[in-house]
Parts: sequence; structure tokens; C-alpha cells
Amino acid sequence: MMSRIKVSFFSYIFLFLFGISYNIIAQEKMLSKKQEKIVTISVLTAKGELDKLKTELNAGLDAGLTVNEIKEVLVHLYAYSGFPRSIRGLQTFMTVLDERKAQGINDNWGREASPITDTRDKYERGKEILAKLAGVTPPEGRPTTGYAAFSPEIETFLKEHLFADIFERDVLTYAEREIVTVSVIASLGGLEPMLNSHMNLSLNVGITPEQLEQLTNIIEVNAGKKEGDDAKAKNPFGLVYENAIKENIQGKVNIHPVTYKVNGIDIAANIYTPSGYDTSKKYPAVVVAHPNGGIKEQVAGLYAQRLAEAGYITIAADAAYQGASGGEPRHKDNPAYRTEDIHGAADFITQYPGVDANRLGILGICGGGGYTLKAVQSDKRFKAVATLSMFNSGEVRRNGFQNTQLATIQERLQQATDARKQEAAGGKIIYAGVPSITDEEIAKTPTDLYREGYEYYYRTHAHPNSTFLYTKSSLLDLMTWDATTNMDLINQPLLMIAGSKADTKYMTDEAFSKAINAKNKELFLIDGATHIQTYWKQEYVNQIVEKLVDFLGRNLNTENSQEMKEEANAIFPKGDEVNNDNFSGTAWLKRLVTNSDVFDVTIGNVTFEPGVRNSWHSHPGGQILLCISGEGWYQEKDKPARLLRKGDVVEIPPEVIHWHGATHDSVFEHIAISAKSHLGAAVWFDAVSDEDYNSLKDR
Repeated sequence: MMSRIKVSFFSYIFLFLFGISYNIIAQEKMLSKKQEKIVTISVLTAKGELDKLKTELNAGLDAGLTVNEIKEVLVHLYAYSGFPRSIRGLQTFMTVLDERKAQGINDNWGREASPITDTRDKYERGKEILAKLAGVTPPEGRPTTGYAAFSPEIETFLKEHLFADIFERDVLTYAEREIVTVSVIASLGGLEPMLNSHMNLSLNVGITPEQLEQLTNIIEVNAGKKEGDDAKAKNPFGLVYENAIKENIQGKVNIHPVTYKVNGIDIAANIYTPSGYDTSKKYPAVVVAHPNGGIKEQVAGLYAQRLAEAGYITIAADAAYQGASGGEPRHKDNPAYRTEDIHGAADFITQYPGVDANRLGILGICGGGGYTLKAVQSDKRFKAVATLSMFNSGEVRRNGFQNTQLATIQERLQQATDARKQEAAGGKIIYAGVPSITDEEIAKTPTDLYREGYEYYYRTHAHPNSTFLYTKSSLLDLMTWDATTNMDLINQPLLMIAGSKADTKYMTDEAFSKAINAKNKELFLIDGATHIQTYWKQEYVNQIVEKLVDFLGRNLNTENSQEMKEEANAIFPKGDEVNNDNFSGTAWLKRLVTNSDVFDVTIGNVTFEPGVRNSWHSHPGGQILLCISGEGWYQEKDKPARLLRKGDVVEIPPEVIHWHGATHDSVFEHIAISAKSHLGAAVWFDAVSDEDYNSLKDR
């Protein structure tokens, strides 16, 4: 008897957020046996499952963990699961050692922690260790917002005891301590912000995405499926946008972390390759330049992935001195360097296998948009130029946002000069910007750009490599620079996109008016969108991607592949790839009518790859299929299958159990009209078996 599972027709999986840094050389691809046992010992101790713990303690010793290493694991985890769990774990370990000694087993005690000789203030030592784990420069002073302001004593305990007293002990490496920490927090459950943070730290100290995936599998076995699923929901590539790539699958869009040098500085980047990527073919390519404070795993990665889904090879790179790229001091924002980053990305991507160097485009977002306008004034390798929510960093740093700081220009230049002087003398780096912010402070921020920006970068799409900080000495270069100077040098096709409600739109308007020699230039407004909403809001992102694909297609794809031609000639856009277990393989959905409250129907364009079908299901209000390309199959329960071709119409009564999909060798596209939406979503049953599907003979 088939199970009945009610779900929404096309549900999206929202990936919980965490980051990744590639600036530290990764360890081996998979966990060692000793590391595996650190995970199981941590999980079972935190859960209080002492009988199982005894078995794993024995296994840990047999795998080569020393007595002192296991003791250190059990001591370390008290900071996350409490003294009672830690002490019960130690007592259980004492019993195991006694039993092994009685059996004649002499276990290796290993070395003890080295004496601590650092006599500096313990809080500062702990703060420095935490910054080292995160791969950032220690911030000045103590936090003045959030829980640290509410309870300064807990902030002191955290830095002095956890990150100084405990993390300073060298019996375990930083990577091993993060394995313990992630294992404990994941097994306890309900601690997602902390789990997010420590998975970031794990990746930054050398734990690989593959090792984290293995770790979560171990948690699932030992702590339960929910706990394992909670940990697995994190993106192993550090991508923090919706529907991000979670694993590389042959034949689909893949992500390739790379490093290269620009003026001697290591640059960390992600390259996205399209479905069916073949190095023997030639593809157009797009450089995506990230916003100020942003990094490649955020909005730049989102648009890089979406353009790869449309057939482009794309690159999103962290700017020098920022993100996972090298360069000291951290968070320097020098316009000349940012412009050189774009030239360097072009150098690298045009040499990448499969890239047609004569079909190179660029998309600059926010501050990256301003630097893009400057780069393409001279770099004519870029054959098509697009900006999104362009931000003129020089103008804003000089005049203030919306020209609100004109009266303090000289004062701020003097502050920047003093900061440069202090740096040159070997003093501390002075930073401008906002290192952290409370919810109350966010709510009181008057401008959409900064209020929504704080929410995006510090809440909904947070990443440890992303920050609002920049060195104050950067203002010496920023305040004398302007993105719109020499705009008449741009003679490439130009598309500038902005939200109609963006409080930054005045910058796009100014730059656009000065681009007097740009070919086929176009200003495209997203109705109702603010600046930050163009980074993430799906209805706006979809409009932007469609416009970009059209613009790039007209200006880059003079030698289109057959797949691109088919996409361009399609009646309706292909839409987004469906991440849904109710489909046997790759399918795409473009929602056409979603306002079911008004029309009582939903309408979508669904495209199936050859051989892909959906599971048995029914619709409470019935459904109509309009076949618009390719060949497919439709079958009702206990009835013969029906071959479908372009122009066929299928009327499916309410509650009739059926399935539909492509034939073995043809892409199949249809419009799905779900009627009487108020009656509920689709009801899904079992998958169509390979045996039943393969018995159908395509004609």
C-alpha cells in the first residue's frame, strides 16, 4: 500500500548558513580513524550514553588516541555540554582504563600539555586565539553590543577561559578541538548559531568539506537522524545563498575553488562550470565582482551560479586583502587594488579550460559595480558590461551617503592621514565601519541600504569572512577616487540594473548619464526592489538573471552552442533547477502565475531532462498539462501510459493518481496548471520504479 505524504508541489530547501575559508591548506580528504573516534566519544559523552561511550573509548585507544588526548577531549567538551557530562565521561574513561589494565593492556598516555609561558593579559590572548581560528585581525577593545554588552562577565569568561585556558593547551590541535566542539553542539541540537560559527572555524583551521560531511554522518549514526540532518544542512562550500550548490554532481553545474596570484597576493576564487561542462568545447565567461564588505560566497556566488546554469563559465573572487584572499593589513579597500583584482580575474578565467577569451563579460555588484566601471574603461577584453545596484565607493566615502557629510571632508581626510601615519610607525590598524550591531540598532537605522545591509551581512547571509570594516587609511585613496570619472571611455555594450526603490539609485543614474559612448546602453529598473533586496529576493533575482542572460546572450553569444540557442528560443524561461526528492533527476521550474489567492490556480513551466519523471501523485483540485516541446509520458494509476508530444493537452481530474515526465531520449517541457489551489497542494506517493518506466517504449 502506497504511503501518502503531503508536501508543497515544488518545495525549496533553505540551506542553513555557514562559511568556508580556503586560505589555510586543507588536511587529508577524509577523517582519520583517530578523528572519527574523537567525534563518537564527543557525541556519546554529550548525550550521556555511557554504555556506548565505553565501547568507543576502547575503540579510540585501539585507533591510536593517547590517554591524555582522550582526557583532553573530555575536558574540552565541558565548556559546551557542562561539567556533569564531562565528569561522567572522565569517570567512564577511568573505568575503561582499569578494565584494560586488568586485561594486561598498557595504554600509551602520551605527552601532557606544554607549560604556558605567555604572560600577557589573558583576555587579549584569548581574543587573539579566536581571531586566529577565524582567520581575521583581532578587533580593537571589547565588544560593546549584543550579549557581551548585556553580560560583560560572560564575555570575559569566554575569552579568558575557553579560548585562552583551554585552546592554549596543545595536547589537541585547533582542528581536533573544533571537531570536538562541532560534534558536541550538533548532538545537543537547537544551537544552530553556535554550530554555524564553529563549522566556519573548522573549515578555517584545515577541516575539509568532505571531512565535515563524514563528521555529520557519524553524528547521525550516534546522536540521531535529526542531529545529523541539522549538521548536514550546512553548505560544505560555505555558500550562504538560497539553492546554493551543496555537492558537485557530474553533468550538473559544479563549483571549483581555485587560487591564483595578483601582484604577488594569493587570490581565492570559485569558478562555476555549466551543466555538461566539456573542456573540448568553448564557452562564454563572466567575471562577477562582489560588493564592498561582501565575499564570493554571498551575492556574487549567487549570480555566478545562476549564470553558470544559463551556460556560462563564471568566476567570483575575493578581493585582495579581503575574504579568503591574502594581503595585509586585512580589509584594506583601495580602488586601484580592487580594479586590479578585476583585471586579474580576467587574466585567470580567460586561460581556464573551455573558456572562449573572445566572449568575456562582467557583472559588478554594489561596490564591485563601481570598480567594474573603472576596470572596463581600459580593459577591452570585456565585451559586455553589466552592473547591479552600483555603488560609487569614492563618492560615498568622500561626500557621505546621499551627500550627507560634505561639511566634514577635511576632518575625515585628517583622520585617514593620522591612521596612515600610525600604521607606518608600526602601530595598531585603525578601522572604520561597523564590526557588529544589535537588533535594536539595526531597527533604528534610517536608510534602507544600511539597515537591510546589516541584516544581510550580519544576520540572514552572515559569513565570517564578510565584514563592514575597512582600514581608515583606505580613505586616503577612496576619497580622491570616483567611479564615474572617464565614463566616456566605455565603448562596450552596457547594462545597468537597479531597484526602483533603491536609495542608491542616484549613483547608477549619474554613471549611466556619463556613459555617452557605451554601445546599446540600457538602464533596467526592478520595480519595487531596494538595493539589498536585489541580492537575495527570489522574485527580483529571477528578473535580474533573465535580463542578464538576454543582455549577455545578445552581446557575447555570437557563436552560441545548440543548448544556448534552444534556451534563447524557448517560449518560456527554463527557470530554477528543482531540488525535490519527488523527481527522479534534473528538472527545472519557472513559476508563471503564483497569486493563487486571486486566481485560485498556480501555473508553472516544467522542463524534464531525458529519462526524468516525477513520482506518483494527485491534485485535490485537478491539473491541466499543456505540452509545448519534446516528448514525454503521462500515466494514470492502473491505466496504460500515454505518449505526449508538442501541442497535446492532458486533463487530470481531482484525486486521480498519476505521473508524467520525459521519454528516455528527449527533453520534455509542459505548462502545469493546478486548479482550485484552495483545496491544497499536491499529494505525493511512491516513485515510479525504473522497471515500470523502462518498460515503456519510446516511439
